[in-house]
Amino acid sequence: MKRLSKDEVSLLIQVPYRLIHVIMHGKNPDPDGNLNKTHARTLAMLRHHGPLSMHGLSDLVGMPKGSFTQVVDKLVRMGLAERTRKPEDRRVVLVSITDRGRNKINEFDAFFGECVRETFTVLKEEEIDALLKALRTIEKTTRLIEERKDAG
Repeated sequence: MKRLSKDEVSLLIQVPYRLIHVIMHGKNPDPDGNLNKTHARTLAMLRHHGPLSMHGLSDLVGMPKGSFTQVVDKLVRMGLAERTRKPEDRRVVLVSITDRGRNKINEFDAFFGECVRETFTVLKEEEIDALLKALRTIEKTTRLIEERKDAG
């Protein structure tokens, strides 16, 4: 197994965040200002993965569970998410997206799409193609890692 250098680890961690920062710098997905990028990411994870435990959801979003509770509380208050108990283990609280939350994340998708299109206007077609190829490779590799971790 290849051992990653400090620079390679930094590249792996920093590049995705930097790309999102470049695309979203100074922009808020919610025109009313009630929700931020973390709320949007949380709704996107719920839409993609279905109901999740607080622990699982906070891991996916990348926040400590203690801080993350406030994010979920706000989404629940706004009717965008709901908490339920897992039927087979009532100690586990699941968070799921509501229909209203799905509508909101669809609005965010349109907003993000416009931000990407606007940001990428400075790139040539072949540069965009190269970026998309790299992202497809990252996605494929991420799925492979997940599969191997789940199997192992």
